[in-house]
Amino acid sequence: MPRLAYTVSQMICRCVFAYATRRQVFHAERVRRPGPWLLATNHISHFDPLLLTSVVPGQIDWMAMADLFKPRLLGAWLRAADTPSAVRCT
Repeated sequence: MPRLAYTVSQMICRCVFAYATRRQVFHAERVRRPGPWLLATNHISHFDPLLLTSVVPGQIDWMAMADLFKPRLLGAWLRAADTPSAVRCT
């Protein structure tokens, strides 16, 4: 069951990207499969996770780099949305 912070983030992403971009999703039926599945992307932009959140109907279990948790507000929001921190890479 999606957390409130994730659901709010998803709605915000949908509104922003619907207004600011032209999106085209190929094979959208594949994300409605029953059971767990793995989504692998090429991640060429910092907007990729936000854009994917806006088009995938369910909750995605994201993992974020540790540096994103340093700003208090962003870190608190990511934790509320069930985003675990990855080990910091240097």
